Amino acid sequence: MKLTTIFTSLSIALLAVSVDAFQLQYNHQSLKLNLEKNQLELVSGEGDDFESTTDSYLVLASDSTKPIGNLDPKDPYLKPIEIKPHAYYLKWHKLDGEESIRLEKPVYVCATEEESYTLKTICEPKDSCTAVDQFSINRKSQAIKRNTYSESSPFIVKGSYPRTNQKFVLEIDSNGSVVFVIYDDDKPNRGTLFTIEDNYWHTIDNQWIDLDDDYEFFITRNSKQGLQIHCTIIGDNEFRIYDDWGLYIDLFVGPVNPVDGTGEFSTAGFDGFQGITGSKLTIEYVKIPPKPQEDKGPFWVQATTEENTEYYLHAGKEFVELASDDKDAAKLSVLGGALVVGDEEQWIKVSENKLKYSLEDDATSGWRINDDDGTLTLYDENNEEILFYACPVDDANGLVISKVKSTNKCVKLTSLKITDYYPPNEFLVPDKPIIISGELGSSGDNIQSVVLSTDGEQITVTTDGTGKDAAKFQVFDGILHVGESHFVSVKDGKLLIGDLEYNATPGWRVAGDVFYFNKNPITLFVCKSSVVSIEDGNGCEPLSNVVYENYEEPPQPLPTSEPFNIRATIKSPDTR
Repeated sequence: MKLTTIFTSLSIALLAVSVDAFQLQYNHQSLKLNLEKNQLELVSGEGDDFESTTDSYLVLASDSTKPIGNLDPKDPYLKPIEIKPHAYYLKWHKLDGEESIRLEKPVYVCATEEESYTLKTICEPKDSCTAVDQFSINRKSQAIKRNTYSESSPFIVKGSYPRTNQKFVLEIDSNGSVVFVIYDDDKPNRGTLFTIEDNYWHTIDNQWIDLDDDYEFFITRNSKQGLQIHCTIIGDNEFRIYDDWGLYIDLFVGPVNPVDGTGEFSTAGFDGFQGITGSKLTIEYVKIPPKPQEDKGPFWVQATTEENTEYYLHAGKEFVELASDDKDAAKLSVLGGALVVGDEEQWIKVSENKLKYSLEDDATSGWRINDDDGTLTLYDENNEEILFYACPVDDANGLVISKVKSTNKCVKLTSLKITDYYPPNEFLVPDKPIIISGELGSSGDNIQSVVLSTDGEQITVTTDGTGKDAAKFQVFDGILHVGESHFVSVKDGKLLIGDLEYNATPGWRVAGDVFYFNKNPITLFVCKSSVVSIEDGNGCEPLSNVVYENYEEPPQPLPTSEPFNIRATIKSPDTR
């Protein structure tokens, strides 16, 4: 084996080191320094970063003062060695667009008892070795660490076929495999639209991309769990694929089908395949025209600021404002892509940077509801999202939703989120006790007036129509209270009561002058033993003509235990 021993020239060469670090692999094993033994090994997983000097010596990126070599034939293991007159240093030459590296003569890869492989300059009779003179280069991109994508806009992936420089795009074929498709500039093929989420590659309809047993890319399950490949975008538009260890994966394209211009896209260099790792795959972002927005509503909209303060869109006198309480929330709908307020259908127009009321023909279109997260967004004619701010109203204490940051007191709104709409109360006051009455029976003499009461353990009905024994309900923070110290829990539809609030069932609300539970108005049933339920069952009868009303304490009677006088003044009639 030819070994370089020129001490002076080596010292000079090490002054010029490539700044582009890389890792070396052979047969899917990575070259790594065993620190305990101070020798190079091939291991599964991630290897060490190396650099190449201008004179083709190999050094560790972490210590460029020690080129790779061996001291003498008695110590044939490859290792980083300080520059010495009698040490032997190997030359490693980059080949094929700098994607592989070759030694002048082979080294030997020898198996060990530790499921790793050592590198030696000689193969001893006791060794089980394979002669190797070439390693593949995998560049562990620092950009992967600083350019991590959680999500991205839809894009197509483009490249050039080796030697012919024909342009191609990547596409999913009818078998679910990722293939390349040659196209001409005058007849472009748009290709499949992809996105990146958490550095995983998938189509815009959430079909994830993985490798099959033949080293080809294909559509897999609707989940990113267990995927073998990752991807990222370097700079503005370079598309790169890498493995779990952060190492770039070599990519190959098969022969072009002369009929339809398609071919296989793979990570294996089969016969007739050509490597494209030396040329860049690039992306081209594609704007997808939005689908027509379906009419939706009514709903409320909760606005959240960048300071995590929450408001509700409120219908002011002239324009949409922001209110802190949902009792002031506006009833909203999206009709034909326009935003509508209330039952009177006041259409919204963006005017003077505010959401003002207008006629239908003048309303601003472009409002869309994201079904994935339930957010409401306004897009302009270029399909760009319009941002809004919470700004103080002139000469008032309120806030207005504005299209511009008119003052330093304006705060950016990070989301407009759709929430459930509840009709307003016309006569019930939610903060005051409420009693509930109704009728049992179907007709005539069978009809019986009852009020909801309690036997101490559950909600029941009583025929006492005076309200003396009626249960007094109030709703606070979604919990249904009974009297001053009891709370309602729901079990199999039956309304049970207890004195511990943490055992209560949440989800209650007073809206539209009735009780809601889990976002729906309740229907009351009277079951066996006069127990009240919100679900029908055997032996249960619906309560009809249900009336909710605020309970008013009767006036206190005048005291009669002490004598008292009544004074009155009688005015005589006019006797003129």
